[in-house]
Amino acid sequence: MIFDENQVQALIDRPGETLQSEIKQWIDPAIAEGAAKIIKAAFALYNRNGGYLLIGFNDKTLEPDTENAPADVKAVFHQDIIQGLVARYASKPFEVQVAFGERDGNVYPVIAIKPGVQVRQDSADKPTSG
Repeated sequence: MIFDENQVQALIDRPGETLQSEIKQWIDPAIAEGAAKIIKAAFALYNRNGGYLLIGFNDKTLEPDTENAPADVKAVFHQDIIQGLVARYASKPFEVQVAFGERDGNVYPVIAIKPGVQVRQDSADKPTSG
C-alpha cells in the first residue's frame, strides 16, 4: 500500500472502523500492552485484505484522543519501530508503512498493512436470512 497525502488526511478527517480500517486510542508501542494491540490489529488487517490502523482516536466516538498523545508522535510511531514489532512476531514478516497527518494542530499516525490473505467479497460470503 502506498500512501498519498490526500488519503492519509481523509482517514484522519473522517475516521471510521470497517473491515479494512481499525481505530485505537493512543497506545505506547514501547510497552508490552501497546505493542500487543498494534501487533494484533496489524495481523487482523493483514489476514483480511490489508487495511489501515489509525492511532489517537476514540473507537466509539471517532473523536480525537487529545489527552493522551505522546510528546513526539513521529518518534514514538517511527516506521522502524512499528516494522520491528511486526517482524519480531510474524512467522512470515510483512511490510507496514507509517504516515502522519494533522487534525486541529495535532499529529496522528496511520499504519498501512498490505494484504496477506485475500478474502473474496462475493455472494458466498454473505449470510442468508431465513
